[in-house]
Amino acid sequence: MIFYPCFDCSQDHGTWKSSGILQILDMQQGLREYAGPGHWNDPDMLEVGNGMSVNEDRAHFSMWCMLAAPLISGNDLRNMPKATLGILTNTGRDRR
Repeated sequence: MIFYPCFDCSQDHGTWKSSGILQILDMQQGLREYAGPGHWNDPDMLEVGNGMSVNEDRAHFSMWCMLAAPLISGNDLRNMPKATLGILTNTGRDRR
């Protein structure tokens, strides 16, 4: 599964498909019972700061947190806007 930088879409490449946030979230149905101490479900890395709107980034981050997913950032940490930093660090900077 490859992420496509959109919230609710997918892109068909012929032999493989890239998925948006909501499609990946739908794939997590039924996996909740397997998450717990020492193990978790991994929907994919975070794409916060990679082309979606700030509100979509916030929603994406929130949903991954609700899934108790590993929060692995997939953006360029050296060159991220303050809004992205605020979302990833939960400092409220994204509200300014």
